[in-house]
Amino acid sequence: MPSTSSVQRSTKGSTSAGDNSMKRVVAASFVGTTLEYYDFFAYGTAAAIVFPVLFFPDSEPATALLLALAT
Repeated sequence: MPSTSSVQRSTKGSTSAGDNSMKRVVAASFVGTTLEYYDFFAYGTAAAIVFPVLFFPDSEPATALLLALAT
């Protein structure tokens, strides 16, 4: 019959592997969220500043802005 210390050792080994996996998941989630936020921020800025002038030059400024944000 195995002693409790040998069972605890095997549990500790698997726990550190689980901690490493959890750290990788947290890091990957952080990187993905950061990139997604940057993409949202860059597109929102371009939609408000550049797109109305570039894609709707004949429209009034307010209408062009609304059209750019709606697309």
